[in-house]
Amino acid sequence: MEDGVRGSMNDTHLRFYGISNNTCNNNLVILNVILMSLLLNQSSIILGINFSLADLFLGMILTILLIENKLVFPLKQTMFILMVSILVIFSATFYVPLKTTYNPDIFNILTSYIKVLVVFFYFIVGFNLSKLNLLDLILKWFSVGSLIIGIIALVTNFLKVDFLAEILYLDKTRFKGFMNDPNYFAILQLIALAYYLGVNNIHTFYKYSVIFILSISILISGSKTGVLTLIAFTVLKLVQSINRYDKQYKTIVKRITMTTLLLLIIFLLTFNIERTITFIGQYISGFNRVSLIFTDFNSATSSSGSGRDSTWDIAIELVKLSPILGIGVGTYTGIANKIWNFGSIAHNTYLQLVVEWGLPLAIIFFTYLLYLMFKITFLPKYQSTINIVLRDMLFIFLFSSLAISLNNARIFWLIIGALVFNISVKRQAKEKNISPLN
Repeated sequence: MEDGVRGSMNDTHLRFYGISNNTCNNNLVILNVILMSLLLNQSSIILGINFSLADLFLGMILTILLIENKLVFPLKQTMFILMVSILVIFSATFYVPLKTTYNPDIFNILTSYIKVLVVFFYFIVGFNLSKLNLLDLILKWFSVGSLIIGIIALVTNFLKVDFLAEILYLDKTRFKGFMNDPNYFAILQLIALAYYLGVNNIHTFYKYSVIFILSISILISGSKTGVLTLIAFTVLKLVQSINRYDKQYKTIVKRITMTTLLLLIIFLLTFNIERTITFIGQYISGFNRVSLIFTDFNSATSSSGSGRDSTWDIAIELVKLSPILGIGVGTYTGIANKIWNFGSIAHNTYLQLVVEWGLPLAIIFFTYLLYLMFKITFLPKYQSTINIVLRDMLFIFLFSSLAISLNNARIFWLIIGALVFNISVKRQAKEKNISPLN
C-alpha cells in the first residue's frame, strides 16, 4: 500500500522519488482519459466477453504512460492480484476436474480470466491517473456521460421513441442505455449522482436538476437493486448532513427543515403507497417492476426475473464445494448446470468472489475495502472532497453488490485504484515531505 514499483523493466526496486512533477500535461493522455471516462457508460457482450469501447482508450493510456516511464504498479496490491490469478487458474484447470465430474472448457476459463486482467488494468489506471492529478477529469467526464444518457432516458420514456426503444431498452420496458444490463446501468447512474452531490462548484439549481434527472433514469431502468441502493444512499447522505458539525445557525435550521420536509413526503407517499405507485407507473413503465419493493418485498427478490433466493442458494452450495481454493474462473455456470441443473451466476458480488476466489482471499479483499472506507469516514486527515466522493461511490458498489455481481465492473476497480493512491501512498508521501511515486 505504501510502496510502488515502476512500470519500467529496468527499475523494479521500491522507492519514493524525491523530485517529481506530479501532473500530466500530455494532451494525448488527457484526450484518451476523457474518451475512456465517457465510454465507461457503455458495454456489450462480444464472443462471450464483456467489452467496452473504453477498453481501447485504457490500452492507449497504459501504453503512453509506459513509454513515458510514468507507469507505477503498487506492489502489495499487484502481488495480491497475482495470487488471485494463480489460484483461479489452478482451481479451474486442475482442482475442479478432480473435485467434481465437470470438465471446464479452456475457452471459458480464458475469456473469464481476461475479465480479471481488464479490471486489474483499470485498477492500475485509477492508481496512476490519481497520481497524475487526473482523477477529477475521469469522474467529471464519466458523470457528464451518465447525465447525457439520463436525459436520453427521460426523452425516450416520455416521448415513446420506438426505434430508440429497440436499442436502449431491455424488452422495450427497462432502460439500459448503452450497457448490456439495466441493473448495471442504474448503478452507474448512482455513481454519477454521488459525484454531483459531492462537488461544490455547481450552481444549486443545476445540481438539483441533475439529481432529479439521474434519479428518474434509475426508476426508468426498472432496477429494484438500483432503487434500493438509491434509498440507502439517500439515507446515508441525510445522516451525514445531520451529524456534520456546523456553527452557522441558518445552516442548521435549513438542514432540519429540509429533513423534516423529506420525512413528511416519505410518510405521505408511504401512507398512500398504492395510489402513489399507480400514479408513477402511468408515466414510468419500468416502475411497475420496481413497485414490488414497496408492496411485496419477498416477491421482489424471488420473482419478476430476479430469482435471487435460488441463485444465492446455489452460490452457497458452490462455496461448500470448495471453500478454501474456490472453483476459479469460467466454471461457475458449468458446475451449477452439471450438478444442480441451474445456470445463473450468484447475483451477489460477495458470493461470486467467495465462490471463485475461495474464502481467504475474498475476506482479505473485502476487509481491505472496508478499511479504506473506515479511514475516510472516521479520520479527518483523509476527508478531502475527492476522497469522500470516492468513499460514497464505493459504498454504492458495496451495497448494490448484495443483489448483483459487480466484480467485473470497470469503474469499481478504477475507484479502488484511486483510493489506494489517495489514502495509502499520497498521505505517506506528504508526511515525509516528498512527492509521491513519480
